[in-house]
Amino acid sequence: MAPGVERPETLSRSPFDPELPAFFSWLGVTYYLQREHLLMSLRGLGGAAAPRSLLVSDYLDVEAFVPGKATTQVRKLPERVRWMGEPMKAGLDPEALEKERMGAGRRLQMNLCAEDIEEFCFRGRAEGFRVGKHLHLALAVLRG
Repeated sequence: MAPGVERPETLSRSPFDPELPAFFSWLGVTYYLQREHLLMSLRGLGGAAAPRSLLVSDYLDVEAFVPGKATTQVRKLPERVRWMGEPMKAGLDPEALEKERMGAGRRLQMNLCAEDIEEFCFRGRAEGFRVGKHLHLALAVLRG
């Protein structure tokens, strides 16, 4: 098991109040966990959260981990972070995300692909920000 993230008991050792709606930010987390630990952790958060709690996370799609399908930018990234001691381990299937990751009582509010993120966040900006092809951003209601 991945230490510190897979069990809701971790939250009981923090100021977290399970009676109040919470906002969980998992930006930059999902791709560093093995798939089974990731899914177990997210289900645990959903089970511990009060109604109307939200979770935002980014994730890489499964193609980011397939050498023939990953973009050059994404192929280089795992090597860089592995060298720093943080190997990237898993991607998620955007089509199966709600079923696999959320489970009963949880619903995916938003699931943006790279083009959607650029439109939603960067349209009309002069800086020319670009989002990598395999990056996705999801917002889920943990308990509706």
